[in-house]
Amino acid sequence: MIHIKKIIKYIVNALTVFLIFVLLLVIYGKLALTFSKNSYPNYFGYTLFEVSSGSMQPTLDINDVILVKITNKDLKKDDIITFVSDNAIITHRIVFIDDKKITVKGDNNNVADTQITTDNVIGKVIHVYPHLGVWKKVVTEPKILIAIFVTLLLFDFALSYNIKDKKKNKKEENKAKEEEIKIEKIEPVNIESSSNRILEITKTIDLEEINRFIAGSNIELNKKEIKEVKEELTKHDNYEDSPNLSDKQKEFLDYTIRLDLSEIQNRIDKKIR
Repeated sequence: MIHIKKIIKYIVNALTVFLIFVLLLVIYGKLALTFSKNSYPNYFGYTLFEVSSGSMQPTLDINDVILVKITNKDLKKDDIITFVSDNAIITHRIVFIDDKKITVKGDNNNVADTQITTDNVIGKVIHVYPHLGVWKKVVTEPKILIAIFVTLLLFDFALSYNIKDKKKNKKEENKAKEEEIKIEKIEPVNIESSSNRILEITKTIDLEEINRFIAGSNIELNKKEIKEVKEELTKHDNYEDSPNLSDKQKEFLDYTIRLDLSEIQNRIDKKIR
C-alpha cells in the first residue's frame, strides 16, 4: 500500500512541476501581449494558435492547436503559414510565390485567398497538436492553473504526512519488537511419559529459576546443591539411584518433574512485566 502511495506521490510531484512550468509560460505570454503590439504571444520565437474553422481539413481540424515559428523568411510553395488578413488571423497553404507576393489557399476551399505579402506573414506551422483546443483553454487560464496547482499541493501534503506517519509507526513498532523479551513457552510435562523423556526436559530447565519459584519451601537448594544436580543429570539418566545426590536434591528433582511448567512460565512473565 505504501509503494502505491509513493508512486502516486511521484506522479503528483511531476504534475506539479509541469503545471508550474505551464503557469510561468502563461504569465510570460500575458506579459508579452501587454507590452507588445502583436495580438499573439511570442514564446522565444514561437507562438500557438487554435484552429477555429474547417478550411484546412483534413490537414488541420477544428480544435487542433498549431505551433508556429515566427518568421516571414525562407517561405516556399506548400508551406502552411499563419498570416494576418483584414485584422483576422488565418492559417492556409502557399500555392504560389512571386517575390514578396504570396498566393494562399485553404485545402478545403475551392478558390484561393486574396493575395498577401510577406509583411502579412506571422510564421510557418511546424507542428500540429490534434484536438488540443479544449486543453489549451484550460492551461492558458491562470485562475484554473492556480486552482489545480493548489489542489495538487494539498494532495501532496496529505500523502507526505500519511507516509511519514506510517514510517514513524513502523519505526516505533520495530523498536518495541527489539526491546521485547522473547521467552520460549514451556509446555506442561506429562508425568505419565517415559522417565528418560522427563529427564531430558528437566535438563533443559533453568533450575535456578525453579529454585526461586519454590523459595521458602523445605526443598529449596543452595547454589552448590543446584550445581551438583546439574552435573549428575549430565552423567546419569536415572538420578534416583545416584549415590552423589542427597534425598533433598532427589526430592527437588521429583518436584520439578511434577510441576506444571506452564505455571512457571506465567510466573516468569509476570516478573518480567
